[in-house]
Amino acid sequence: MIEGLITVHLVMEPAKGDEMRRPPTSPKEPLFPAFAASALSGYALRAQADIPEDGVRTETLTLFAMCEWLNVLDCRSELRSGLSLSLLRNRWLLSGLVLANVLQRGEVFHTAPIEPAVMGWLLVAALPVLPVEEARKSAARRALCLRV
Repeated sequence: MIEGLITVHLVMEPAKGDEMRRPPTSPKEPLFPAFAASALSGYALRAQADIPEDGVRTETLTLFAMCEWLNVLDCRSELRSGLSLSLLRNRWLLSGLVLANVLQRGEVFHTAPIEPAVMGWLLVAALPVLPVEEARKSAARRALCLRV
């Protein structure tokens, strides 16, 4: 549900102008789910600590959601860095992110409370999603330059 609130708004992203000139992405292109690796690593680390299981599950869900939020912000362009794109260029996406964040922290999913310090740790654990996606885009730009 959280992902749907965000990704549905990607269609509202303004056109870049070169979409029809680029070849489609190959269905054989491998996907590296950095967010899954972060979430599973976070779960494994927190499960080893003396934390109640509902807290570990909530932290893992929140970490996964944070990875998704960072990923969707970076995936607004297939080739350009998401860090170079203004957050305000797609107000629908921004509103979806805010709504997803509110729902994630609310009673909708019956989650356990998370302390602010843990939220900071979760954000740090989610950050590897950005360099992984930026590296993929860099490789895609190089490959595109080689084809031209």
